[in-house]
Amino acid sequence: MAADTWQAVRGAVIRFWQALQPDQTDAVASELTADQREAAAADLHPSRDSEHTLAELRAQWQARFRRLIAAHPEAASDLRGLLAELGPLPTAAER
Repeated sequence: MAADTWQAVRGAVIRFWQALQPDQTDAVASELTADQREAAAADLHPSRDSEHTLAELRAQWQARFRRLIAAHPEAASDLRGLLAELGPLPTAAER
């Protein structure tokens, strides 16, 4: 189930990026894959360092989305819709 959820989120993010900055789609897809591996490794070995890693990854993607919306403010409502569609992120216990 977690793998299905991840694939749905990954696909939605890639489609969102494709619509706004198609030249960055491949790089975003690669970074999502690398970051997912890093997050999964942090989940497997919970510690202060893993909490820091997850917080850092979250902050990096939040910043990327902020920059994307700053460059394409017309897409803000689309992003809100995407986030609503995806729903809340699972907690560590649910992953």
